[in-house]
Amino acid sequence: MEERSTQLVAMKIASESAPAWRGYLAGILITGGCTAIAAVMSFWFATTNLAMVYLLGVVLAAARYDRRASIVAAVFGTLAFDFFFIPPIFSFAISDTEYLLTAVVLLTVGLVISSLAAGLRLQARVATEREHRTAALYAMTRELAVATSLAEIARCAGAHIAHVFDAHGLLLLKRPGESLLCLGNYPASIESVDTSIADWVISQKTSAGFGTNTLPAADALYLPLNGTHGIVGVLTVHSENRAPLLDAQHRHFLEIFANQIAVAVERELLRVQAHDSAFAAQNERLRNSLLSSISHDLRTPLAVMGGSASSLLQEDGALPAGPQRQLVEAIDQEARRMTRVINNILDMTRLESGPVQLDLQWYPLEEILGAVLARLKEHLDPRSVCIDIPKDFPMLYVDGVLFETVLMNLLENAGKYTPADARIDVCAAERAGGIQIRVMDNGPGIPKGSEKLIFEKFHRVHADDAVAGVGLGLAICSSIVEAHGGRIWTESRPEGGAIFCVTLPSTASPNERSRRQAA
Repeated sequence: MEERSTQLVAMKIASESAPAWRGYLAGILITGGCTAIAAVMSFWFATTNLAMVYLLGVVLAAARYDRRASIVAAVFGTLAFDFFFIPPIFSFAISDTEYLLTAVVLLTVGLVISSLAAGLRLQARVATEREHRTAALYAMTRELAVATSLAEIARCAGAHIAHVFDAHGLLLLKRPGESLLCLGNYPASIESVDTSIADWVISQKTSAGFGTNTLPAADALYLPLNGTHGIVGVLTVHSENRAPLLDAQHRHFLEIFANQIAVAVERELLRVQAHDSAFAAQNERLRNSLLSSISHDLRTPLAVMGGSASSLLQEDGALPAGPQRQLVEAIDQEARRMTRVINNILDMTRLESGPVQLDLQWYPLEEILGAVLARLKEHLDPRSVCIDIPKDFPMLYVDGVLFETVLMNLLENAGKYTPADARIDVCAAERAGGIQIRVMDNGPGIPKGSEKLIFEKFHRVHADDAVAGVGLGLAICSSIVEAHGGRIWTESRPEGGAIFCVTLPSTASPNERSRRQAA
């Protein structure tokens, strides 16, 4: 790979170097300057020492110009040294073998210096080009690593292709059973991409278009995006200046860009696929949980209702008033239980269908809590419910119907998990920046590590007991409280049981604002 890179840079230097005559002219001019300097120095130095001046000229030509200039300086310097300074002067004849050896050494060393200097210049150019390529590749790879969507990957790839290659890049991605997905934008001056060429590139897994042996008359270059699990799409590159696309080094570097883009695209596709699979699995689990819970919580009330109704029909009015009333009450109780289950499911569906539209109004907490206790009277009896609300407790700016659902689910949940002689406490207080309502019971409590899980849909801490429920009540509470800008959590009571805390942001009611202004 490194040898290929060196060869590519050498070809680029040869193609970008100045015209040949400039190198030859530079070598001749440097030789003339060295001759003038040597002529002045000849009054004080021996003839053999003057050869060093021409060697200095060869080094100057090799360092400042190119190989052509240094070779010309070495050859013409040797001839000038022979013609002007080796006896007989003004002649190329050499009478003394000592001077002949000096001339040969001068020519040999000059050629060696020119070759070494040219090699060093090439290596320096290779190192510089490699550094630029590495920096550009690193910059793009770093941005691709944090890209979170295919559109962002296309934008990042297009920006870096435009910066490095002065070209426009477009991604055409495969979609099972569908047409290619086009990401990125070409300028209006460029015609639309030929998707038939892209389809051919995907099928053949090789490049096509401008600069290749396949469809070279195309307006753009089409490169396959080869991922680890197969081709994921095509990178199309269009440039107003097509010369860089014909350059071997640029093509090789562009292929490296395409490989990095393919890795990023494949990673994002796999991430989306994993997310979809996890989402589908979660939906399947929720569906199974819902069916299991509903089948249990609806089958039991239906069985009770069916049995009671059958008894009433079979006796045909022969039952005494007492047993008959008990059967009617059982039907009514189970019907209400079914209604609560269905209402919870409908509430959860409504809360998850989109942003909740709150009908915010001012309510006293006592009014909402009184309505809830009236509806849950039979469910909570014979448990005692103790309420502690300060006299100066502010009014709540809430959706009355939804917040009533929150308190109803919390109290109903407390009634389910506490014995018949238990006590349920409801306390309210003002806190810094808000108000807090706590519902406390002395039931079995919340196991450690389940404090957050109990607010998830269909999660039940005591799933193996005989307590009925779908596992939606607390999830509904959490959604409603968060829609009001509040927070709900649970704590354990030191003496046993659970505490459910609800906080809401405090907002002064119109009456409170009037009292404050009057004060």
